[in-house]
Amino acid sequence: MWLVVLIALVGLTEGVGWLLAAQGSGSVAGIIRSLGRLLVDGWLIYGLILWRHVPWVRRFGVLLLGTAAAGMLALLFRAMGWYEMVIATAGAYAMGLLFYAGLWLIRAILSPGVAVFAVARTLIDEAIRMKIALVPIIKMLILIAVLPFVIDTEDFLKYRITSFLTWSLIATSALLSLMTIFLAVATITKEQTQRQIFLTLTKPITRAEYLIGKWFGITLLNLLLLGVAGTGIYTFTKMLESQPARDTIDRLAVSNQVLVARQAVEPVPPDPDALMRMYETQLEQLRNENPERFGEPGDPLDQVKPADAAEVETQVVIRWYTIANETWESYRFNGLDQAKLYNQSVQLRFKPKLAGVTPDGFLLMGVRINGRIYRDPVTGNPLLKLAENNFHVLDIDPHDIDSAGGLTIDIFNPSREGRSQPSLNFNPKDGVEVLYRVGDFEANLARTLAVLWMKLMFLAMLGLAAGTYLSFPVATLVCLLVFFTAAGSSYLTESLQYYAAFPKDSLPLPHKIAWLIGKVGALSEEGKYYDILKMFIKMIGTGFMLIAPSFGEYNPTPLVSDGRLVPGQMLANAALWSGLFWTGGVGFLGWLIFRSRELARVTV
Repeated sequence: MWLVVLIALVGLTEGVGWLLAAQGSGSVAGIIRSLGRLLVDGWLIYGLILWRHVPWVRRFGVLLLGTAAAGMLALLFRAMGWYEMVIATAGAYAMGLLFYAGLWLIRAILSPGVAVFAVARTLIDEAIRMKIALVPIIKMLILIAVLPFVIDTEDFLKYRITSFLTWSLIATSALLSLMTIFLAVATITKEQTQRQIFLTLTKPITRAEYLIGKWFGITLLNLLLLGVAGTGIYTFTKMLESQPARDTIDRLAVSNQVLVARQAVEPVPPDPDALMRMYETQLEQLRNENPERFGEPGDPLDQVKPADAAEVETQVVIRWYTIANETWESYRFNGLDQAKLYNQSVQLRFKPKLAGVTPDGFLLMGVRINGRIYRDPVTGNPLLKLAENNFHVLDIDPHDIDSAGGLTIDIFNPSREGRSQPSLNFNPKDGVEVLYRVGDFEANLARTLAVLWMKLMFLAMLGLAAGTYLSFPVATLVCLLVFFTAAGSSYLTESLQYYAAFPKDSLPLPHKIAWLIGKVGALSEEGKYYDILKMFIKMIGTGFMLIAPSFGEYNPTPLVSDGRLVPGQMLANAALWSGLFWTGGVGFLGWLIFRSRELARVTV
């Protein structure tokens, strides 16, 4: 009956409106149609309320209300002249619609009557009703949609896209990580405190199936959210790409340096024996200065401690990356055969720095590419005027790559205005490198999201394992401590290295123990108890770092935002260590604790 009335209202409204319009009463037809549509909307809402217990009606009602809310918000922004926010609202709504459709698909996948699937489906239904999960999801969708419009439009298009990729991926990773921890801890602690777990575990469900089901549900939810976020990030990135660039160079930088997947090649000396000769010279000089440490002059080269040899090698590399005034230095880049497969320029990326102070913050530098003088593309000058201590990129024609698949880059440190320019040096880590395209942005973004998914797998199992024994506040604090330690592992490791005195890693374990005992005794005699405390703090911190995964080693965000290849090796390591080893180890530990607890006992 309700459906018949709805069809009659629609037909009557449109039919009368069409007849009046055909007779030339356009204004009356508009009034009739407006009133009729209000009646149709009211009757439709009445039907949704009346039949809300029917699943498909409830889903349709949610879609209708969401569409109406997004449409009203977009109209409000349009009336206020905020056209960027209209696009942002449409983008957030589209991502929300995709998320809603994905939930329906996951429920369909988990519909078979398997114990693990049943637990996973229950968790997903529970998560959508919990603010602890819903709020981060909404924040993520809004941030991705709004970020493209808060970036300074006066900046270069290259930097706008790079900033959007960086901050959107950081926001996605942080919000989903926090959501995963809170959801995993809450779902298991809540069921224990409210005794809902009694009903679950008295059924034919083992505790292993219970934990795996919870973890599987959170993992599927994260997969869906990463897919939605990746779709939004990709769409808005392409939208930014279509915007006007500053100039031709800026446009080429977007297509050749950002929205690509590039491989970096480090330099080697054109003469393979050059560094060895420099090493021998440097070692002989150090032996003359400090024979007790490095040995007597003329001793064999291998009669040097590994740590001391590594120090000499570091000094040699620094010397090689330092160019004195009025001299040239050559750097060879091999393995560039694949660069010819793409009809795009190869980039020479470098960051020059002077050993002295310049009056205006600029320096002069000359460059030869396989013997050919490189000239400034704007002025034609063979000497490039560059900002000191900043990264610069020179585009090189791929046809300049020689038959051996390499480039020889010669760098010259000239005099400036009749005065000697200070020594020119580069950071050995990334001061000079050549980058060339090996893939596309789309695949690079997909690998980035896959690496993030592996991290979320571990966090989900960590939260569940902590919640099997600890209360919600304590388990959450433990998980957050592990998460922030893993995220800042690179920084923490470097900080601990200089926090207190400690034996070198090259020493055998018995020698380390003996060194520590002797050092503690010496500090005790001198009354330096604070230094002893620092040593013990460093030992505890180092031990904790060993049992926490290193997320810093699997951070693809800087790579994808800089147009660098997210290597398959990083994805494989993340899958092996975060997705399998750490997740499996923590899950096994949580299962051992969980199986020993008396939660639900069947009384006969």
